[in-house]
Amino acid sequence: MTTECDGTAGEPRSAEELLTQAEALCSSRGQRFTPLRRQIFSVIARASGPMTAYRILDEVQDTGRESGPPTIYRALDFLQAQHLIHRVESLNAFVACQHPERHHTCQLLICTGCGTTSELEAGGMMSTIARTAARVGFTISETVLEFKGLCVRCRIALASLASGNEAATRG
Repeated sequence: MTTECDGTAGEPRSAEELLTQAEALCSSRGQRFTPLRRQIFSVIARASGPMTAYRILDEVQDTGRESGPPTIYRALDFLQAQHLIHRVESLNAFVACQHPERHHTCQLLICTGCGTTSELEAGGMMSTIARTAARVGFTISETVLEFKGLCVRCRIALASLASGNEAATRG
């Protein structure tokens, strides 16, 4: 997962950095970051793309821990409530939040080629939408912004493949 929450391109935070921050945030909020919650967060933070609850369950069970779907979903609910993960609604999956220290509305850019998910903060746009909604008496309680397309690596690979095919048909 990549991040541009601060408006500039940047490298994603490492899983270890996210884990350390998650532990500190839970502690400062008086919340228990139990070993199972930590393990589930670690699985999500280390993933190369969005993780479904059942993929997370498989990873947890592969370590020898006996868990069922309700346990996984309770942990995911906790991680979402603490703003440590984002739910990718269109995929029914989860990604680690790159900036869990502050609650924010973000937009998720999902590559349909490789599954990479980038997080961008949508603060300015959301402020405008919230003001417009308020003018008509509407209060926004939840926002999901997901955009599907191709990341730069997949676009380059596709263009390379297309140019190779053109050369082969001419030859």
